[in-house]
Amino acid sequence: MANPRTRSAWKARTFPVFATLALLFSLAATPLTAGAEFDVSVGSVNDLSGLTAVAAGNGQGVNVRVNPALGADVLATIPDGTVVALRIDRADTVRAEGIRWWPVTVNGNDGWIAGPYLADSNGASPDRGTETSPGAGRFAIGSYVRANTDDGATVNIRTKPNLSGDVVGHIVDGGVVQVMDGPYEDRRGIVWFKVTDGGTTGWSSAEWLAQATGPSAPADAQGEFAEGDWVRVSTNNGDNLNMRHSARVRGGLVDTVAHGAKLLVLEGPRFDDDGNAWYKVEHFNNRGWVIGDWIESSSRPAYSDQYRSFSGGTDDRAVSTASTAGAAGVATGSMRLPLDNYVVTQEFGCSYLGYYSYNSAWGCPVHDGLDLAAPLWTELKASDGGTVTAAGWCDCGLGYYVQIDHGNGISTIYGHMVDQPPVSAGQQVGKGQVIGYIGSTGTSTGPHVHFMMLVNGNAVNPREYAG
Repeated sequence: MANPRTRSAWKARTFPVFATLALLFSLAATPLTAGAEFDVSVGSVNDLSGLTAVAAGNGQGVNVRVNPALGADVLATIPDGTVVALRIDRADTVRAEGIRWWPVTVNGNDGWIAGPYLADSNGASPDRGTETSPGAGRFAIGSYVRANTDDGATVNIRTKPNLSGDVVGHIVDGGVVQVMDGPYEDRRGIVWFKVTDGGTTGWSSAEWLAQATGPSAPADAQGEFAEGDWVRVSTNNGDNLNMRHSARVRGGLVDTVAHGAKLLVLEGPRFDDDGNAWYKVEHFNNRGWVIGDWIESSSRPAYSDQYRSFSGGTDDRAVSTASTAGAAGVATGSMRLPLDNYVVTQEFGCSYLGYYSYNSAWGCPVHDGLDLAAPLWTELKASDGGTVTAAGWCDCGLGYYVQIDHGNGISTIYGHMVDQPPVSAGQQVGKGQVIGYIGSTGTSTGPHVHFMMLVNGNAVNPREYAG
């Protein structure tokens, strides 16, 4: 049986351009059409930083989306020729619905753009834009703006970013609101921003907005919740609540939590530059910061034992799924993938990112596993029954990992676990049993598992065996 500590191919672990976390962009304003596949090629991991690309939307502009999906909200629409910064040194690309999405930064905001709408920038520097310039009508998400009319009239808040949207509210001249989304340019060339005054949320024309200083946090927000409290999401319009990596509106997006969902408070409050109170919370496998304005006190939920922090920390994470797992040590001959829900961030096969060894049989450098992304601490399950042959740290780039021998020359490897696995060498496990948790240890750009399958010591495509 091959040992991953000595396999040179594994030492050349590549940096598939990620999902993650979490954070995220998009597609042109016109229907997606086939075109040359955008790609980058670098010589080392250090070369991933500082890369750029050019928006190429066939004259229609390119949408930057908050998540790597066609139906995701549009963060901004940028003109063709705009140079954007690629974030592939921090996040992997994501392939969904046959489209490869690239993580980018535009005007200081992180998002995603579909590969068919990107082109080589020839090393050009990213356009900085004028996101905070009142004259240009560009404002950062999370910043505050005020109504600024010529005659003291009110500014309309509409349901849609165009003049046909119903008017749902008004901003009095000089009134301050917070920017939630945008910019979005309609067919008339009018630039719109999604704003909120805490009671009404909708779209207003940038023509009548100017930069403003945010209001102070309300006194009753100070220390409203404490560690160990249970809270529920309570937005004024039933929208989901963003959970972020840091205590600020522009912090990277961890997840969105549904209206009414219950959260466990881990830390806080922490106040941002505008005086907003933030709390670090846990929602099942996700941890992040939420703004205190949209949560309220709640009772402990019946399913609280599913929360890692509530159930007693690291010693309680090694929970067996014996009720649903197969018989320990018994290989069924039918393999499964190690995650129930995931995003594929890199397939098995040829990769030209510059990190894998050349494989003469393939005629290219080969990525020797299947990369599946999921939130930190998501359970990893045994692909089939067998005996654990390794469980610990691997200097080969896999970080914390587990290897299982399933017999008949077949073994599986699960890399980048969050910490020391809850199983040990020599232990027999059943198909579907929890053997560890999603992490990003070793050579990794975000939470995912590098899932390998070996047949007689040779790496094969897991998709040919597991489903």
